[in-house]
Formats: sequence, structure tokens, C-alpha cells
Amino acid sequence: MPPVESRTIDSDAVLSGMCNYPIIVERQAAVKIAGTLNGSARVYGNVHVSGVHNGSLHVAGAATATIDGRHNGSVHVETGGVVIVEPRGRIAGSLHNAGRVVVRGEIGGSQSGAAVELDGGRVVPPTRIGADETHYYEWRD
Repeated sequence: MPPVESRTIDSDAVLSGMCNYPIIVERQAAVKIAGTLNGSARVYGNVHVSGVHNGSLHVAGAATATIDGRHNGSVHVETGGVVIVEPRGRIAGSLHNAGRVVVRGEIGGSQSGAAVELDGGRVVPPTRIGADETHYYEWRD
């Protein structure tokens, strides 16, 4: 099967419904993910996840990602990049933070780099069960 080609977004847009492709958000663009995005997002501008994003999220320097919905996958924040997890937002996945991450909602997964800023939010600790110590996370709904 051939690889799925990324879609570059260079102006303001709203993604609704089911989108099954990776995106690149250019510096001048603001994109709202209102439906479900199944694919990575490389952000040089601004992205607002109010729906669901399943895939990796890369936030470049001077870029901003606001999570008011659900993000399932890894997050990489470069120096100068900002991620804000709003009270209804959730990040489930690993986080590498070289920028700024403000948590008003919930995040769960391994973390490296700079500490997150808790602003009324919480870091969800993993719970281990069974002989193989399987991890799971208990989220607020």
C-alpha cells in the first residue's frame, strides 16, 4: 500500500467529519479539528482540537496547539512552541516538552523535557494490573 500523502493547509480551515490523512499547518494558518483526524499533525501555525486527533502532534517553535477535545498519540513541543490543554481536553500519549505545556484538563503518558504547568488540571498516573503489569489510565469523563 502506498504511503498517504500529507495535506498542507496554508489558510484558516475547519476539519469536520472523518479525515484519514496527515496534515501540515503552515505559519499563517489556524486550523480547527472539529471532527476526527486520523493522521499526524505538524503545526507551524495554530491548531485547535475540539474533536478527536489520533496520531502524533508536532508543535514547532512559535506555534500553538489548543486541546479542548481528545488527542491520542505522542506530542512533541519544540522550543518556543505552546500546547494548552483546556479543562475538557485530554492528551493520552507520550510528551516531549522543550517548549511550554499548560494543563487545565488531563494528560497521561510518559513525559520528558521541561515540566508541564498545572493550571487546575492533572497528570493522570498509570495504574498497573495483572501479572504482566499492564498499564491503563483512569480519565475523568
